[in-house]
Amino acid sequence: QQQHQLQQQQQQQHQLQQQQQQQQQHKLERTKEEKEDNGASEKDENAESQIILEESDSALPLWAAPLPYSTEGNISIVNLPLLTSEVSALLTTMEEVVEEQKLRHSKVLKPPPTIMRRWFIYGLVVPTVGYALYKIIRNGSGIALVRHAVFKMRTFYQEHVAEPLRYIVYELFTGKGRQDITDQTARRNAITSLKEMLRSWLDETYPSLPPERRRQIVEDMDISLIEKKKEYSIKHAIYELQDIVRMSFIEMQFIKKELMNAMSAINELMESNEINLRLAAMAPTAFLLYGAKWTFDFWFYALLNVGNSREETFASLRHVVLDIERLLVMRDDPPRV
Repeated sequence: QQQHQLQQQQQQQHQLQQQQQQQQQHKLERTKEEKEDNGASEKDENAESQIILEESDSALPLWAAPLPYSTEGNISIVNLPLLTSEVSALLTTMEEVVEEQKLRHSKVLKPPPTIMRRWFIYGLVVPTVGYALYKIIRNGSGIALVRHAVFKMRTFYQEHVAEPLRYIVYELFTGKGRQDITDQTARRNAITSLKEMLRSWLDETYPSLPPERRRQIVEDMDISLIEKKKEYSIKHAIYELQDIVRMSFIEMQFIKKELMNAMSAINELMESNEINLRLAAMAPTAFLLYGAKWTFDFWFYALLNVGNSREETFASLRHVVLDIERLLVMRDDPPRV
């Protein structure tokens, strides 16, 4: 049994050796076949490269010629003017094609007409204005309306522009200023007359008062004693009628003095605030001018599309500056693939 097992082992080893030898022979045969295939493919590639070179030599432009010892298909420029003319022709053709594409795209993306884009404005303004003109012409009140408008404009100009400006110029550059609403001389005369009336009445009615006391009452123009005396005299009006009339005249003079003092105070107040009042009178003119300017800009830029407004100019400048900044950033840090 042992001998039989040894024989079996020897047979197995012999079979393994034969299998290894066969595998090596197969590998050698495969390597030979691959070498033969590679050689054939290299020959085919060389042939194809020669054919391509021959074709390229035959298809070269007039300004080029193949290099004599080049195997990679390199060429040399033999006629530079002809090359420049051909390149310029190509560039001209490209510019024409780009211009045609630009025109085609611009036609497709062209905005609609102004009337179509602002149909709601024309649809409201044109019928309204037309109807108003029709009514004015039909009723024959156009001339009267124009006259009334001119009259109101003239009145507005005189009240809110001409007179305020004239007063401001007089106030700042001349010594005229505004006219007083009260007579200062008449006021001083009224005060002097009241004092004389008080002095004479005190001398006759209250002679026992000290002179200093009477002088103080006169300077202060105090009529409290007259009021008390009048209250007492009213009880005996029949016997003291002359005194009652005299005291009434003194009171009337006092009221006149107070009225003229009030008018003088109002005059001073108006004189101190006259420039402010004149400027306030010109405020409607400023508002009208601003409204007229805004309306003119709207019709001129938005509806008629004439030129560019300040806002549009600033917006275009912002876009240009933004594009410049982007280009500078891309130059310093170009995008990477």
